[in-house]
Amino acid sequence: MSKEQTYKPDKNKEFILFILHRTFIENRNINLFLSFLVIISIIAAYNFKKTNHPFLTDVAFALTSALFGGLMSS
Repeated sequence: MSKEQTYKPDKNKEFILFILHRTFIENRNINLFLSFLVIISIIAAYNFKKTNHPFLTDVAFALTSALFGGLMSS
């Protein structure tokens, strides 16, 4: 017999999507959305650096600087 699969929601993904929806779609606050993306890219760069992925670390730091520049210019 095959076991029936049920949908188990991922709370972290739902929370992130909720935050993105509230900040970007409802309030149209691009600065808050860019701040959120900068924080996520800093965390990603730190994790890539810890796991010794030099290319992904460079990409994440470049993304962080580009997002931060966009945040400062808006």
